[in-house]
Amino acid sequence: MELQDVKRNLNKMIVYNGERGIYRLVGCILRKNEKGFYYTVELLDVKHGRSLLVCKLKDIEEDANV
Repeated sequence: MELQDVKRNLNKMIVYNGERGIYRLVGCILRKNEKGFYYTVELLDVKHGRSLLVCKLKDIEEDANV
């Protein structure tokens, strides 16, 4: 997913590593390390105890079936 797609997909179901319909996109965070700035996203696992998963922005995509 690209950064410009995040706002449109907030609080919607997304696909993470091929698992469709399990995660809801709830946040995007700008972080900085010694190499520079990068983005991470927060995914809410709605089926398994509402746990929070933090992953790379490039690892998610829009769910076309929703």
